[in-house]
Amino acid sequence: MKSDNVVIGSIGFTVNNERDSVADLSYALCKRYWNQGIITESLKLVLQYGLIQVGINRIEAFHATSNPASGKVMQKAGMKYEGHSRQKYRSHKGFEDCDLYGILKGEHVKISDKMIR
Repeated sequence: MKSDNVVIGSIGFTVNNERDSVADLSYALCKRYWNQGIITESLKLVLQYGLIQVGINRIEAFHATSNPASGKVMQKAGMKYEGHSRQKYRSHKGFEDCDLYGILKGEHVKISDKMIR
């Protein structure tokens, strides 16, 4: 929320496979707040929370290839490109191809260590 108590976006994860300790991540942000680093910083905090405090082993997310900025956000937060899925989602544009990014608990610890130094 901004200072005027208006919701400008959402971010979170769902643990869909508790046995394997895997979570699906999603986020959205009102377009007028794009390119301000809000989602990148939020994503870093959510990854920290999920991987370190909750103890999830893997967090993954897809983004539509028509929105490459979302992939850049994931990269900036330490997630790695893992693959491409054809016609993964249906949007107002029709079926869209998506790219998959993921991060493992061990990778996040290494990234966090580098950030501290």
